Amino acid sequence: MVEKGHGLNHMQSQFVAGIFLNNGNPVYGNENALLENQFIKCPEMRSLFDLVSEK
Repeated sequence: MVEKGHGLNHMQSQFVAGIFLNNGNPVYGNENALLENQFIKCPEMRSLFDLVSEK
């Protein structure tokens, strides 16, 4: 367990786990990548998102 083994509190261990699970990158460090990742499994939804976002 990260918290006990490394002396981190819950929030710090969640932050570290998020980076680890995101290929070593901060989860919210790049908002464009965060948005693009939302459409990996369903790329056809990107055009709908863009259309709705314009309004």
